[in-house]
Amino acid sequence: MTATEIRNNKLKKKISTIFFTNKQRYGATKIHQVLLKEGISVSLKHVQKLMKQLNLRSIVVKKYRPQRSNKPIMDRLQLTRQK
Repeated sequence: MTATEIRNNKLKKKISTIFFTNKQRYGATKIHQVLLKEGISVSLKHVQKLMKQLNLRSIVVKKYRPQRSNKPIMDRLQLTRQK
């Protein structure tokens, strides 16, 4: 094994531990920030590439949007006038 393969294997282990300790909510950018805080110098693209190799995808919660009414606008205007 070459030095880069050894480094990549260590990074993969570190990335997967960070990913699973944070309940699969951290994406590549947050994992990159954590690695930088720990003193591990690695680029964001490298973290993205390694996460893709490990098939790691963060859980994304969609933003809540209220359901829209199917009634035309005119009907709603008449309802407000009735009150």
